Amino acid sequence: LLCFGLGYCAERLALRALALGWRVRGTARDPDADPGRWSALAGVDVLPFTRGRPLPPAAWEGVTHVVSS
Repeated sequence: LLCFGLGYCAERLALRALALGWRVRGTARDPDADPGRWSALAGVDVLPFTRGRPLPPAAWEGVTHVVSS
């Protein structure tokens, strides 16, 4: 699962997917801004995302579902 925009709703979905054994990635504008926030999402690969700069090809490996939030 790849979540574009790890906001409130996508975070809840990511946690449920992790609990079901899914591999989860998500994007954030500045993943280093609030480390405490991401500790609650341990197991989610958080990727930096800025408009105009695509995600690296490796971000898409194994992705079968995408959520835009």
